[in-house]
Amino acid sequence: MNKPHLEATRKLIANKIKRAREEAGLSQRTLAETMFCDQSTISYIERGKVGVPLENLVEFSNALNKPIIYFLSDIV
Repeated sequence: MNKPHLEATRKLIANKIKRAREEAGLSQRTLAETMFCDQSTISYIERGKVGVPLENLVEFSNALNKPIIYFLSDIV
């Protein structure tokens, strides 16, 4: 994949994570506590500044009660 495609993919996933968190009624801080990370990490992820490794995507899936395909559906 070329760099623009990777950035677009990262932003799609970031937006899905943010939407799922908001639908769940969770703050970034609460989600971060659930996932044992810093609130700033959630912020960076939701803004698409950093990518999400697959194992972390599984953790988001569990924490936000969404199937993993929810985060990947616009990509695959």
